[in-house]
Amino acid sequence: MRAFALQGPKFHRVLTASLVAATAFALAPVHQASAASTFKTLHSFCSWASCNDGTEPLGGVLVKQSNELYGTTYLGGKNWSGTEGGVVFKLAYDAGTGKWKETVIHNFPNYKIDGEDPLGELIADVDGNLYGTTQFSANESTRAGTVYKLTHGGNGWTSKVVYGFCSVFGQYCEDGLFPQTGLTYAGQASGAAWDKTSPLFGTTWAGGAHDNGTVFKLVYNGSSWQETVIRDFSTAGPSSGLLMDEAGNLFGTKQTGGKYGDGFIFKLAHDTWTETVLHNFCNGCSTGGAPFGGLIMDASGNLFGTAEDGGQHEHGVVFERAANGTYSVLYNFCSVAVGADCTDGSKPEAGVIRDRLGNLFGTTAEGGTGHDANGNTAGTVFKLAPNGDGTWSESVLHSFCSNNSCPDGANPQLAHLALDSAGNLFGTTPNGGPNDVGTVFRIQP
Repeated sequence: MRAFALQGPKFHRVLTASLVAATAFALAPVHQASAASTFKTLHSFCSWASCNDGTEPLGGVLVKQSNELYGTTYLGGKNWSGTEGGVVFKLAYDAGTGKWKETVIHNFPNYKIDGEDPLGELIADVDGNLYGTTQFSANESTRAGTVYKLTHGGNGWTSKVVYGFCSVFGQYCEDGLFPQTGLTYAGQASGAAWDKTSPLFGTTWAGGAHDNGTVFKLVYNGSSWQETVIRDFSTAGPSSGLLMDEAGNLFGTKQTGGKYGDGFIFKLAHDTWTETVLHNFCNGCSTGGAPFGGLIMDASGNLFGTAEDGGQHEHGVVFERAANGTYSVLYNFCSVAVGADCTDGSKPEAGVIRDRLGNLFGTTAEGGTGHDANGNTAGTVFKLAPNGDGTWSESVLHSFCSNNSCPDGANPQLAHLALDSAGNLFGTTPNGGPNDVGTVFRIQP
């Protein structure tokens, strides 16, 4: 499992293992060689003096148009102290130059009021305003994280704190502590912008009645925001971002906890928010362990996601939890191993996305054919295509670290890929690039 910790300027993850026996439901997928695709690095961070353009993008990008992207970096920016900072950035395609230009539209922390170290993806409302979360607060008295809003006007973008966590004190911060994922709302899964009136939902890593994290609801009444905790987790571990279906039910994963201690899929029923555990993971099992990347749902109500550990080769899986309750593994990573490498990918930490044809796309933090200067693999972008007979074929669209300097990026971790209307994939890496602090990339499959 992963425990998050800040140790200097880098974002570190610590993995431990737990072995539990379980029944396998793995299919027999077919691996293909790397598919023909066009890869392009759109921006390498720390390109500006003093890294004022940001460093280490850990969240994915919001695609507002095929030529306009928005995202965050965990650190860097003009207010970066070395341990706190981050930016919200815009990348826009300039047809005249044929290049992508980055603009920083907000620097954290802003006069110690609006938070620092953003992690999750951004969302946009129908007026084009942006919303996101910061893992920590700039307010030294709480350090608990925020939900923020960025409004665009004639003089640029202005920031406002929508909600500051740890506003409710007790034995723990009962309203939640340290949000590490973005926000969810009705219609988000269809690609619609937030309507500005329906509730927003999110998760926190800690706090709540048991200090094991929460699911929270935010409602705007026209003049102020009201936060309500709708689920207090009794088991520890990071929670994924949430998925809301058409009926208003919420779905997500916990990376640890559950029956075997290695994570579970949960459902919160609309309005009552009663929790149902849909599947328990176990590390060391062929069914996978430690899910963190969140879920997607198809039109039939089937859920798809990734688990970074477990599987037949102990390098993670892509799974489906069908609407009828059946759980199956669609792909076991490291099915294609060359020496100590897993050329088809290893450790899928982010979830998957789905195109109109039913293909799934995602990233792995390790594996692939590329290697850094120390000989370590740097991850992949992969595609899973349904064969029509219940099996799936995996192909690698890109292996990072195409040479030892890793100019194309390295180790995509928490960030989901994003898909535009033309079928282009966009994503981020927190490592690699000329300055080894991350990139934004595009793949044209």
